Amino acid sequence: MLGYDFTLSGDASRFLLACPPRLRRMALDEINTMVHGPFRGADFHETGLSGRRYEVKLAGPIAITYWVDHAAKEVRIIKCELADG
Repeated sequence: MLGYDFTLSGDASRFLLACPPRLRRMALDEINTMVHGPFRGADFHETGLSGRRYEVKLAGPIAITYWVDHAAKEVRIIKCELADG
């Protein structure tokens, strides 16, 4: 194990807390997979306003936007949203 952890932004936390339990579990399972495999590739990428490249993984209908801070050994979840909108 690499010893990585994860952090959730306020927006990501609020979204997950509002999700039905089944969807929340799907998202948390994917986040757990990211923490245990932080070098695994994303489904696609996007660029933020600051120019930072974010990775996006799909967990069923939920898109999880994140970046991996290898120095801090953290997967930083910045956004969770329904993939179709």
